[in-house]
Amino acid sequence: MEVSSLTSDSKTVIQAYGDMGFRVTGTQYKGGIITLADQVIALGIDTFDALEPNHFDPIIKAKTSIEILLVGCGVRAGVLDQTIKDHLSRAYISVETMDTGAACRTFNVLQSEDRLVSALLIPVE
Repeated sequence: MEVSSLTSDSKTVIQAYGDMGFRVTGTQYKGGIITLADQVIALGIDTFDALEPNHFDPIIKAKTSIEILLVGCGVRAGVLDQTIKDHLSRAYISVETMDTGAACRTFNVLQSEDRLVSALLIPVE
C-alpha cells in the first residue's frame, strides 16, 4: 500500500507498506522495523505476538528525541502486554497502538509537523 511519494534527506518517510515489509525513504525492508526521525532499525520479527520488552530498547535509548511512540500492530490494533507497557512507562515514553497502516500515515504526518515521533511497525501482507 502506497503511503507517500515524499522523500527527505534529513527525515525518515514511510513511503509504502505491505508484502511483509516497508519502503522507507527509498529503501526496502522486510519484517518489522523501528523508525526514528533519521534512522530505521530492523526488528527481526513479523508478528505482534512476538514483541518482547527488549524490542523497544532502541526507542528507550533514543527517548530524549521521542515525544510519542506509535505501534503498528499489523492488520488491526492490538493491546501491548503489561510487561511492555511497564517497560515503556519506566522510560516515560507515551505509546499509542493502532493498525500498521494508520501508524505509517500518522508517523508521516507527525514527522511533517516536526514532532518527535518514533514508530515500531509490524508488517502486513
